[in-house]
Amino acid sequence: MIENVKRNTIYLILLGCLAIIIIILLFKNNDKTIPNYATVIGTVGSLIGLAIAYLNIVALKKTALITAIQIEKTLQQVNQLNSISDVSKAIKTNQEIQNYIRNGKIELAHLRTLDLKYMLLQFNYNSQLKQLTINEEYQQLVIDFSIDLNSLNDHLITPRRKVDFSKVTKNLENLSTFLTQFENKLKTLNI
Repeated sequence: MIENVKRNTIYLILLGCLAIIIIILLFKNNDKTIPNYATVIGTVGSLIGLAIAYLNIVALKKTALITAIQIEKTLQQVNQLNSISDVSKAIKTNQEIQNYIRNGKIELAHLRTLDLKYMLLQFNYNSQLKQLTINEEYQQLVIDFSIDLNSLNDHLITPRRKVDFSKVTKNLENLSTFLTQFENKLKTLNI
């Protein structure tokens, strides 16, 4: 684009010089005065200057448009990477919760479920992850997760309350599988 502007600027300058020479050659003998020469040179120079300015404005507008498109594309790529990172983080947290449950560390599992709950809620506010949250299967998995979170909380408050940890782990595994599939889908999107 810059090369085109430079080339067109050179053409305009050459055209202006040619126009000045032709106009001066067409002068009658009594019109060949320094003020007339200055007038012709100034007028043609001004017209050429306006044409060059117009070319630069058009080129600048095109450059700004291309830049805006590239910025938008880059932002979409960054958002995609952030979305992938958020889902990966949720999957990792889910796995940690399952490990804590298997090792009988219910307090730690409960703390991590609160973190996972926060992550799942944040998915509602990310434009790319919003499509995840409107899925019925996902919504049911989140409902099951919330029930399991309440069960863990009740168990910690009242230790006599029994929790089916195998069911909690199974629900977490289903959520993990769904999130992994969604993560893979995000990775394959071409932006």
